Amino acid sequence: MATPIARLALAALALAAAFACTTTSSLSDFDEPDPAEVVVRYGALASPKALALATEANGRYAWGIATGEATEAGARSTALDRCRRAARAGGMRADCHLFAVDDLPAADTVEGCSLRRIPSSRCGMQKRYQADLGR
Repeated sequence: MATPIARLALAALALAAAFACTTTSSLSDFDEPDPAEVVVRYGALASPKALALATEANGRYAWGIATGEATEAGARSTALDRCRRAARAGGMRADCHLFAVDDLPAADTVEGCSLRRIPSSRCGMQKRYQADLGR
């Protein structure tokens, strides 16, 4: 069952996508909704945008989205900040890493996974859901 905060966050995302807003929109939460749904809904948002995820070994995750920022760097920073806040609110210790910037997998995260600098639980999520980008 979705929490009131999760429902509010989903409503904010739907409004941002529907109106292709040019001002900063936010969405962050932990565990809800399904990661595939987060990625697909993220794909509909206007650029510049970024999606950050944190994943724990037990399967719990937190995420943050930024869209409507003035620059790609701003979107990256805001998404990471929102992810970190959501992770802390959910009692998680996992680090947030960018999942996507605009409609592409985040190059730093892909590289970090290939070099094994990022936990395998987080890299597994990257591999599992990055094909959903742009759907």
